Amino acid sequence: MTILEKIYKKNTQKAFKEIIKKYKGQWFWVVHYLYFANLISNGIIGNKKVNREFLEALKICDFLLPDGIALQLYYKKYFWLSLSNLNGTDFAEYFLKNLKSDEYNLILYWAKKEVIEKAVLNIEQKYGIKIAYFQDGYSEFDFGKLEELNENFSFFWGKWRLSESQFDKQIGWVSEFTEKNKKNASEKINIFMVWLWTPKQEIWIKNNLENIKKYNLLAFSQWWTFDFWAGNEKRAPQIFIQLKLEWLWRFITNPRKNFKKVWYSLYLFYYLYGKRR
Repeated sequence: MTILEKIYKKNTQKAFKEIIKKYKGQWFWVVHYLYFANLISNGIIGNKKVNREFLEALKICDFLLPDGIALQLYYKKYFWLSLSNLNGTDFAEYFLKNLKSDEYNLILYWAKKEVIEKAVLNIEQKYGIKIAYFQDGYSEFDFGKLEELNENFSFFWGKWRLSESQFDKQIGWVSEFTEKNKKNASEKINIFMVWLWTPKQEIWIKNNLENIKKYNLLAFSQWWTFDFWAGNEKRAPQIFIQLKLEWLWRFITNPRKNFKKVWYSLYLFYYLYGKRR
C-alpha cells in the first residue's frame, strides 16, 4: 500500500469514532495529517529527493488524515475519490468537543514556551479542562512526568515499585485488582498532541514509538493548531473558508511564514492541468 492509498477516506465523525475504538483496542495510536505541500517538499510526489525518514513515519502511523483542498483536488483527479478535509485545527477541536472533560488527559508538546503557555490558558478556558501536562519543544520530552497518568497500570508497595508479576507473588488477589483498574484506566484517553514542525514532528513520534506505547498515548502530529489556540493566528473570514481559500488568507496575512507552503501547494496546478498519468 502506498502512502496515498493509505489516506483515510471517511468523514470526520467516522474518523473520531474509529480512532477512539482502535485506541481502546490496543492502548496506543498514532494519527498524522497529510498536507499536499508536504508531499511535494519531502519528495513523496514529484522529482525532489525523498525524505526517507518522513516516509517511514507516515508508513507506521495508524491513521493518515487528509488536510486541505489541494490534496482533495489531487486525490479526486488521480484516484477518482472525494476526500473529506480533516484538517488539524478543525479536527482537534471536534475531537475535544465530542469527549467529556473527564474522559481524557490532554498532554501538549509544543515548540515555543510562550505559545504553549498561552494555548494552555485558552484551552482551559474554552473547553473547561485542566491540561494534564505540557512542555515546550526546545527540550527533550520528559516521559517520566506521565507516570502518574498511568498509575492504574502500575502497582506500588511503600516507596518501592513492583512489577505485576512480583506483586502477584506477594498478594493473591492482585489479578482481580489488576483487571478492575485496567478497565477503569481504559476509560481515560491520554491524548498527546505534538507540534515540532513537519517532518520533524512525525519523525520524532516514530523515534519515540516505544514511549507512545508504554504510556498509552493517542499521539497526534498537530501542526498549527496551537497557534490558533494561543491566539497568534486567526481563522480566515467565513467567506474565504466557504470558497476554500483559507490558504490564501493565511498567505496574505503572513506571507513570510506561509511562503514555502503556498509555493509547494502551487505544484497542484501542474498535476491537475499539465502532467499526464
